[in-house]
Amino acid sequence: MANYFIRYDNNINSFFPTGLTKLEMNAFMYILSRFYENPEDDVTIPYRTIRDIIKYNPKRTSRDLDDVLAALCIKISKVSYSTATDNEESDFSLFSSFTRNWYERELNVAINPRAKALLSVSKGYTQFDIREFISLKSKAAKYIFINLKQFRSTGIWHIRVEDFKARLGACGYSNNNCVQKLVNPAIEELNNKNIFSDLKVKVERSSAHGSPVTALLFTFKSEGTARASIKPDLSNDHSVNISEDPSNEDRASEVLPKIEIDSMFCAAEALLRGRLSETDIESIANAAKKFDISPYEMKRCIYSALGRDNVSNITGYIISLIRGSKKTTAPSGKVSGSFVRPFYAGFKERAYDYEALFNEVVNKPCPAM
Repeated sequence: MANYFIRYDNNINSFFPTGLTKLEMNAFMYILSRFYENPEDDVTIPYRTIRDIIKYNPKRTSRDLDDVLAALCIKISKVSYSTATDNEESDFSLFSSFTRNWYERELNVAINPRAKALLSVSKGYTQFDIREFISLKSKAAKYIFINLKQFRSTGIWHIRVEDFKARLGACGYSNNNCVQKLVNPAIEELNNKNIFSDLKVKVERSSAHGSPVTALLFTFKSEGTARASIKPDLSNDHSVNISEDPSNEDRASEVLPKIEIDSMFCAAEALLRGRLSETDIESIANAAKKFDISPYEMKRCIYSALGRDNVSNITGYIISLIRGSKKTTAPSGKVSGSFVRPFYAGFKERAYDYEALFNEVVNKPCPAM
């Protein structure tokens, strides 16, 4: 293979197949790389090429290469992906077919033409040399690697431990054991290979009894400026200039005035930084502006989405909640813009001067005993 470089849409990381062995992870990433900048919708790969690339060693496994590839094809044939717009939502599989020729010792893989667009992106992408990925020995190190490459421009990746275990297929581990037996050795391996500079992980704990582990915060030296600088155009109050980012990183899909996008973006970034890419955060900020909701209402939608489990497309889900917030109806059947006035037992909520009430209570003399 002449080109070991790969670039794909960040969303692939969110539905990366769980339950794969280390060899299967190597093979999956190699197969995916074969479609990068490849005009064809299918590729034929000799078994010996796969064997050499994924570091298959028959002395270290009880499974034949045929069995490894058969199991891999079954697992990744079930990988599906969802996309959502303002008007519709679509579901499709990543690969359309696998054909294993035992006589010719070749594997033919056909990719879904719609899914192929995930490998020809110019913003919101993950990129790396697959030789670095294959060189890693542990599954945890491989999974952490692709996610850190997604956030290479910010140097921050934040994830709940439960989500980390689910995506790695390690739900049988307790949270503490996950950190001790999976995360810490993976960080040590990545640091030994000097793939990321100053890589560290901070374990976040709850204030509940026993201080259980709740989340992981990975930090490292970023590879470049993530967000393009936004400068106002003095000739037009409703347009801005986005400077060319030398690292060709994420850009906003829809440009808004500086003050508007910055205020919405900062509100969303405070909750989503390290969870989503810069492009996804700006898309959420743009949606909040488009549907004319307040930063408070946008935050409510984000909190609601983050509280849900098993959401494969968190960006699309947040945007759908933002869009739906305009349609929320009060018990009375009345809608007041993006804000629903609360009703209780048919009566409007009263407004009180709490400071005056407090002073009245404090200054009121105690009754005689």
